[in-house]
Amino acid sequence: MDYINKLWYGADVFSKPWRTVNWMSKKELEDSVKNIKPSNSDIGNVRILLHGVVGSGKSSFINSLNSVFAQRVITKVRAAPSAATSCTKIYKGHVIKIPSGTLGITIADFMGLEEKEHNIHLDDLRNALHGHLPDGYELTGNKPLSSDDPRYIKNPSDAEKTHCLVCVVSANSISRMLPATTDKMKSHLEEASKLGIPRAVLMTMGDMLCPAVKWDVKSIYMSKAIKTK
Repeated sequence: MDYINKLWYGADVFSKPWRTVNWMSKKELEDSVKNIKPSNSDIGNVRILLHGVVGSGKSSFINSLNSVFAQRVITKVRAAPSAATSCTKIYKGHVIKIPSGTLGITIADFMGLEEKEHNIHLDDLRNALHGHLPDGYELTGNKPLSSDDPRYIKNPSDAEKTHCLVCVVSANSISRMLPATTDKMKSHLEEASKLGIPRAVLMTMGDMLCPAVKWDVKSIYMSKAIKTK
C-alpha cells in the first residue's frame, strides 16, 4: 500500500501515517461492534445521536451499518444529497439487525443543519439529549416541543436519554461551511458537554477529497488533504 501511494499519489500523501491505527480485519471490526454493551443493564442499548449539516452523511451512515450486517445493500433511511434540504423530519431511533438479534446500539438521526436561521431549534436538540423527545416526533425547527405537550416525556428513563452525541462532517465540504453553521454545531456540542454526554466527530466522504483514500481507505491517515481538515 505504501509503495502504491508513493508511486501514484506522492503529492497527496505523507511517507508515513500521521496517526497510528490498528487496522483490524473486517470480521474483527464487526465482532468489536457486535460486542458493544452498555455498562448499565437497565439501559438495553447505547443511544447515539447523529447531528451535522444537510448532506454530511448521517442517514447514509445508518444505511451503511445496516448493509454491512445484513450483507446486502439496505436503504431504510432516506439520505439527502449535498446542499439539499434535510430529508430527516421525524426523530427516530434506529436499531441495527444482526443474525443473533440486534446490535447493542440505537442510532437516532437528527434533522440536518441548514443555513437558514429557523432550521433547528436548540431546545429540540436539548430535549433529545435529555430524552424528552418521543420516537416519531416531527421536527419542524421553528417551534420546539414544550413541556406541557402531551407527547413530551417528562420523566425519561436512562434508556431514552442520549448517551453519545456524534458530529458528522463531510471531508469535502467542511471548509465551505459558513460561520453561522459552525456556531450552531458548537452550541450543540457545548450543550452535550454541560450534560456530561460524550462527544465524537465522524468524518465522511474522505474518498471524495483525496484520490489515495478512494483507492484504499487505509491511506486516510497518510492523506495531506485529510490532515488539513
